[in-house]
Amino acid sequence: MRTVGDSRAMQHVEATHDRIKDHPRALRLGIATDGFSPVGLSRKSYSIWPVMLINYNIPPWLATKKGHMMLSLIIPGPKKPATMDIYLEPLVEELKLLWDGVRAYDAGTRCPREDRWFTLHAICMWTIHDSPGLGFISGLAVSGTRGCPTCGDQLEAQYSPSLKSTYYLEHEKYLPLDHPLRDGCTDQIPPYMMMIDYCVLEARIQAGEVPRVSSGINRTSVLLELPYWDGLLIQHLGDAMHQEGNVVKNLLQHIWGKVDTLNHRRACVEFGMHPHAWPYTRLNVPRDMGPTFESRLHMKIHELGGKD
Repeated sequence: MRTVGDSRAMQHVEATHDRIKDHPRALRLGIATDGFSPVGLSRKSYSIWPVMLINYNIPPWLATKKGHMMLSLIIPGPKKPATMDIYLEPLVEELKLLWDGVRAYDAGTRCPREDRWFTLHAICMWTIHDSPGLGFISGLAVSGTRGCPTCGDQLEAQYSPSLKSTYYLEHEKYLPLDHPLRDGCTDQIPPYMMMIDYCVLEARIQAGEVPRVSSGINRTSVLLELPYWDGLLIQHLGDAMHQEGNVVKNLLQHIWGKVDTLNHRRACVEFGMHPHAWPYTRLNVPRDMGPTFESRLHMKIHELGGKD
């Protein structure tokens, strides 16, 4: 894939919507947002959220440049609001108007003046954000036992009291069938929930069939008011900066042994995995060694993360 136009998501849109396929001047847009502090490294916490529109009709080396991105709105601080929908409503109304079509004038063509008027259509392809921004803009749960919107209720999550966090297991199902790290996992097709599945789940919540607490849907996003949103192949994209940065950081921590601590070894006991890494719970010290030697030995074992 060289450009966004080569992606399956774009081809799916053109195959299902003639108003986009038959009009080369129809706008293919993307919404990008992320929170940051405008005062740099100041001690005072301040969060501001700009919402940018990216035009994919122009070449990819120009689409994300400063002069071609459109600042549609700014969510002011100093604190992040509980929901983004109230700020996105004016933008969604304009996107709905552009989807139906507006009369526009093309000043760049060399045709008679009366032929320069045309009907302009636009579609929002997806949103771009980090993982917290996904929950902020979509209303889906991004933490806890339902922390993966793609896996949905098939997510294997377990809380670790030692680490005071939730860990997600059985990721072997995402590997190729002949991968050596599958370790006996026979699941061939990983779970995949699309937005249409969440729309059906929201209808069941409204009918009282499913409790909202365990559904993974915190609220209904205002983006669902777009007539085409639930039929898109991809609605939300994680930006490469955060995804690659987190993956590389975690890999380096494993290489350097930063995650080889006593609490991590206790978590292995809680999950019932890696018995060779379990810490010793009792250590018998000869009586003639004395209490000082015993206390120092226990301190050293704690520093080594429970190694023998």
